[in-house]
Amino acid sequence: MEEIAEAIGMPGRGSLLVSKDGERFLEGTKRHCIAKWHGHNLPSYFWSHDDIDNHLIDLGSWYDMKEHVLCIEK
Repeated sequence: MEEIAEAIGMPGRGSLLVSKDGERFLEGTKRHCIAKWHGHNLPSYFWSHDDIDNHLIDLGSWYDMKEHVLCIEK
């Protein structure tokens, strides 16, 4: 997972906007869904909905994001 994240430049950017089933906001809110690089060090202020490899990358949400978008073609 770390190699993939590094290949797409995630550690340098910190986070990427993500969507689930075409929805870019957390259900019922205006919080953008984000994948955030934490390198196994989750900050106390970050609300993690889920994580990969003990907080290497966390799925979270935040308001008013203007970040890069991660696209996966089906």
